Amino acid sequence: GKPTGLEQSDRGLLKLWINPKSSNQMPVMSCALGADPSWGTGATPTCFSGFNAATGEKILEYVNANITPSDAAALYTALGWLFQDEYGNPAKLCWEIPGPGIPFGRKIIEMGYRNVYYREDEDSLGKIRDNKMRPGWMNVNAKALTTLMESYADALRYKKCLNRSKMALQETLNFIYTSTGIEYKKRGAVDDGAAGSRVHHGDIVIADAQAWMMVKALAKNATTGFASRIG
Repeated sequence: GKPTGLEQSDRGLLKLWINPKSSNQMPVMSCALGADPSWGTGATPTCFSGFNAATGEKILEYVNANITPSDAAALYTALGWLFQDEYGNPAKLCWEIPGPGIPFGRKIIEMGYRNVYYREDEDSLGKIRDNKMRPGWMNVNAKALTTLMESYADALRYKKCLNRSKMALQETLNFIYTSTGIEYKKRGAVDDGAAGSRVHHGDIVIADAQAWMMVKALAKNATTGFASRIG
């Protein structure tokens, strides 16, 4: 779960929109990361996204359909440690649960990484079960997804954030409003009864939206003017 270095490759799965200071050192910054983990069977990808919390610019993207939750968690924490602010704090991490996000998140906590998103546990109707805080973002109901996605859509619409990933931006166009909330649909004519792809696809967009949620969380706790700028 600690970084050993970066190696440049034309076939590399990690994309950066930032210049590293060296193979194992990034510019000092407050960074926010979001993740949508998969089981690593090749069916759907594990996706990571990272934003510079001070500027709102996307700086990192990772997509891999063949990495296990345990290995993905080790890589995710290593990336978190690679980006540190002026006080030595690693990046703020968030990931989607349930599903593969459960063993993924458990591994992150086992490795001692603590700068993560904690939520109040909710049931399927959005009611708080207890007062305990648990790590990870729970995609438990339409309300949770709609809140996450509308915040990110607002950030894109009003240029509060900058996403330079063509693939990720194209994927946002597949999310639509239906009678039950926001869902993911394949391109083309669809209706509410169509047997198309649903919210568990569009994984890179989910990772982007979680990373933006962490940007807002960091800005809320900051003493700079950025908090007032993003609202």
